[in-house]
Amino acid sequence: MNITLPKLAIAVPCYNEEAVLPQTIEKLAKLLDSLIATQKVAQDSFLFFIDDGSIDRTAEILNHARFALQNKIKIARFTKNFGNQSAIFAGIKESYCRYHADCVVTIDADLQQDKTKIPEFLAKMNEGYDLVAGVKKTRGKEPLYKKIAANSFYRLMNFLGAKIIPNHSEYRLLTKNAIHQLLQYPERTFFLRGLLEELGLKTAVVEFEVRDRSAGVSKFTLAKLIKLAFTGIISHTVKPLYLILAVGLIVTLICFIVLAAAVIMEFTIPGGLPNVHFFAVWNAFLAAIQILCLGIIGQYIGQIALEVKQRPYYLLDEISEEITPIDQE
Repeated sequence: MNITLPKLAIAVPCYNEEAVLPQTIEKLAKLLDSLIATQKVAQDSFLFFIDDGSIDRTAEILNHARFALQNKIKIARFTKNFGNQSAIFAGIKESYCRYHADCVVTIDADLQQDKTKIPEFLAKMNEGYDLVAGVKKTRGKEPLYKKIAANSFYRLMNFLGAKIIPNHSEYRLLTKNAIHQLLQYPERTFFLRGLLEELGLKTAVVEFEVRDRSAGVSKFTLAKLIKLAFTGIISHTVKPLYLILAVGLIVTLICFIVLAAAVIMEFTIPGGLPNVHFFAVWNAFLAAIQILCLGIIGQYIGQIALEVKQRPYYLLDEISEEITPIDQE
């Protein structure tokens, strides 16, 4: 009986990764050859690199690899830097829509996510799972502030009602069904980890140890992490707005109590109110609460503005077409 093997795309977002890219291409190409040789994936499976507007030698390295590896590698290049989430989304969408992949694995260019777990992803897919999430056992040699920020983020997201898998990075496998469902969502600002949870797909987890980066430095700065966290929260829960309402009600109640106490003290204490500085501090506190609440509301309004504009997720400067192998010309 003939078994149809799945056509796999390994999608790799890249932004200024010239230091690590040659090793990444070599390692992933060997892994893909092994998967094809052991008949885990189809012969026409491929690597798909998304150049997210890099300004170093990333484009040059990818072009050289594309012609060296023939149809094993495909490239998409953005007109500018659209961000990690857009690059990952492009890898998923273009692999499915343009190259007709049956499943897509997304993995970072630095390969700190253990690439040897991909066969386990495929095994879980064959068991009937549409989404296989790579989850970090530990956070490796990440700086302490990143570990604290990540743990705080996952706790906050779950507290706010946006359920996401703790320590799940952007390392995952999606089947054709999962990708089809994902493409039904039209929003322009998104957080993929949260959006995929919204799909309600049958999900499996594969744990992996974080590898050390072989070269270069991470492009994910603290500022980018904070921005991504805000996008995740604002995109997937309105609970902060309810919290603002609750804070407003509590502060209003306290104000009434303080006002009543002030009136009573004015008429019962000789010489009027003592400790006038208390009211100055209280006014400063109220001002800070107001600014915080306006900031949160502003985030929601900003996201509405972005959605109304309906700007594209990304713009392609170029994307590789099928290349005829040299020996078939």
